[in-house]
Amino acid sequence: MFLSLLLALTGPASAGDFITSVGDDAVMGGDDIGGINWVRIFNNLEDGGWWVTYHWQLEGGTPGYNVARMTDDRVLAHSTGRTHLVDWPETKDHAIARCPDGSFLHAYSVGVGNESARSARYSMDWEVLSHEWIEENVDERAHNDLPVICSEPRQAAAFTNHASFTATVFDIASDGTVASSSGELTDSGHMAGASWIYYEPRDQYLVVSNGEPGLRRVWYNRDLSVDEVTDWAPMPALNRTFWPQKIERVGDYWVLIFLGIEYGGMYLADDGDVYLVVMDSSFNTVDSAKLSTNVAGDLGSARPHFSRNGSKLMAVWDKGIQPYAVQVQLDIERFGLEAEDTGFGWSDGGSGGGSDDDSETTSPCEPSGGADSAGPDSPDDSEGLDETNGGHDSLTLTGKEDTAVHDVDDDCDKEGCGCSATGTQSSAWALVALLVGLIRRRR
Repeated sequence: MFLSLLLALTGPASAGDFITSVGDDAVMGGDDIGGINWVRIFNNLEDGGWWVTYHWQLEGGTPGYNVARMTDDRVLAHSTGRTHLVDWPETKDHAIARCPDGSFLHAYSVGVGNESARSARYSMDWEVLSHEWIEENVDERAHNDLPVICSEPRQAAAFTNHASFTATVFDIASDGTVASSSGELTDSGHMAGASWIYYEPRDQYLVVSNGEPGLRRVWYNRDLSVDEVTDWAPMPALNRTFWPQKIERVGDYWVLIFLGIEYGGMYLADDGDVYLVVMDSSFNTVDSAKLSTNVAGDLGSARPHFSRNGSKLMAVWDKGIQPYAVQVQLDIERFGLEAEDTGFGWSDGGSGGGSDDDSETTSPCEPSGGADSAGPDSPDDSEGLDETNGGHDSLTLTGKEDTAVHDVDDDCDKEGCGCSATGTQSSAWALVALLVGLIRRRR
C-alpha cells in the first residue's frame, strides 16, 4: 500500500497544466523600433514591467547595446527612454546576464571575423561600472554566439575553440578585471546560443547547448570537471532543436526556451520557431507551447529569451531586425510555488525563483553560498536574482558585487560532519520529506 501511494504521488503531470495561455506574437510597440536584435528581457523589480536590452545602430553610427523599459502591453520606450550602455566599432553578438546582487554582466564579440570580445559591468540601475577587453585578435576561438554566467561561484564568459569544440572560460571580476583563460568546458559541444547557469542545490553548473540530434545538457563541478553528459530531445516531434538560450528553475520544474523546426519546415537565415517547454527534475517534458507564428520558407525567429514575474512570463526574440514579444500565463501553483512568487528574492538563493527540497534548509554539511549567504542585513537584500543567456550570429544592421568561490570542505569541517548523508536514518528522513512535499503540492 505504501509503495502504491508513493507511485501515485510521483506520477507524471498531464500536459497543459502548467502553461495556461499564450498571447499573440507581435513586434513591440513604440517609435523607431526597426534595426533591433540581440534582445534580452529582465524583470523591472522597482517599477514593474520589464527591462529590455538590445543591439541597435543609428544609420551611419557606431553599433552599440541599449536598455529601455517595456510595459506589460509590450510598448518599448526606445525613442523616448533609451539608455545607451556601450558601443564599439564592428560590434557583433551580445550576451548579458543578471547577477545575484541585481547588477549585470555583459559580453560581446567585436570584429568582422568575431576575433575579439569585450565585457562590461552595469549596476542594477544600468550605470556603466566598467568595460574591458576579454581577448583581442585571437583567431583560435569564435567569440560570437557566446554564453555568460553571473553567479555566486563564477562570473564569466565562454568561447568555442574552432579546433577542439571545447569552450574556453574567462572569469570576469566584479570590478571588470578579466582573468586569463581559467579552464575549459569540455564535452559542451558548440556553445552557440547555449544556456549556462549555476544550480545551487547540486552545487554545479548546468550548460544546455546544441546536441545530436536534439539538445545537450552537461553538469559541471565547480572546477569545471564533467559530472554528467546527456543528449535529449525535449520535443521529439521536431526535426531540429537548437539555440536553447535560456533555462530557469521555476519551483520544482525547469523552463526552457529554444528554436525548433518541424519536419519539412525551412526558414531563411537558418532560424526557426520559438518553443517553450516545462520539464520535471529529470528533464522530462510535461508541457510545451509554440510561441511564434512564422511562415515556412520566409524569415524565422532568432535569439529567444524570457523573464518571469509570478505567473506572468514574457518571451522575446528578434526577427527581420525587429523585436518580438509574447506574454505567457503560467499556473504558478502547479509549479509548487505560491501565487505571489515573483521569481526573485534573496530567499531563493539567487536561483531565479526555484524551490527545491535540497535547498529548503541549510546545514553545516551543505553549501551556503549564493545570495542567501549575504544575510538579511546585506545591502539590496530584496533584489537577489539569477538570469542567464547565450547567443546567435547577428544580422547586418541598418539602422557590483564581490564574490568568492565557496569552499565546501570548510562547511564539512564544521561540527565534524561530512557532505553526504549516509545510512538508513538519512534515507528514511529523505523519504518522509519527499512524501510530505508531494502531498502538499498535490493539494
